Amino acid sequence: MLMKDAPHEDKAYDLLDSMLSPESGEYLVSAYGIGHSNSASFDNISDDRLAELQLPKDPTELLNSGVMYCKFRYKDTVIERFETMKAGF
Repeated sequence: MLMKDAPHEDKAYDLLDSMLSPESGEYLVSAYGIGHSNSASFDNISDDRLAELQLPKDPTELLNSGVMYCKFRYKDTVIERFETMKAGF
């Protein structure tokens, strides 16, 4: 989030650009096994490393075959507690 009239708007955009770069994504995928919004991030990761992480070379395969949502078991409890906390402020 960028606050209204915050200084150095250009630096905020530099940060966003760097986080979206294929190089950042390559590191995040390789080091932590998590996905990245830039599919080019997968291009420079070795097939062996992707196999270790059980990730396909093409992230579209993962998105098309994976379960991206599972039912949250305690959803009602979390909502109830959140509303209770909000009411206290």
